[in-house]
Amino acid sequence: MWSISLETWKAFNASCTALRAFNWSVVPFGDPFFRIFGEYVKPQLTSLSLSANMKWWYESYLRHFTASVVRVDRYDRHPGYGNSATSPGDALRACPALTKLYIEIDHCANEEGEERYVDPFVYRDEFWEAAA
Repeated sequence: MWSISLETWKAFNASCTALRAFNWSVVPFGDPFFRIFGEYVKPQLTSLSLSANMKWWYESYLRHFTASVVRVDRYDRHPGYGNSATSPGDALRACPALTKLYIEIDHCANEEGEERYVDPFVYRDEFWEAAA
């Protein structure tokens, strides 16, 4: 996975519009990243994996890249990321030719706990309408 700032992510998306496939596990599973990805159409992208990477440590990432924080919430240590992400459908705007969509929902935060790494309800009707 990359330790990537939003500025670098934006530059990547602006210059890499000829992607044919992309696996989300290399970047943060976060709303700001979905939004930026969706802002740059990738007309040749036919395969997208929107699976989160269980190895991301959002507390450390957000301390390093403070500009990535979208709001401050004393009860939520990584707002808009991981289990708090709400808008993966924003990424689909970039994929008009998408034919393969891979999603792994049941990630656990650790082997001992039952806490999910990604909220499975993030894939609500709005997401599937965007996919359609």
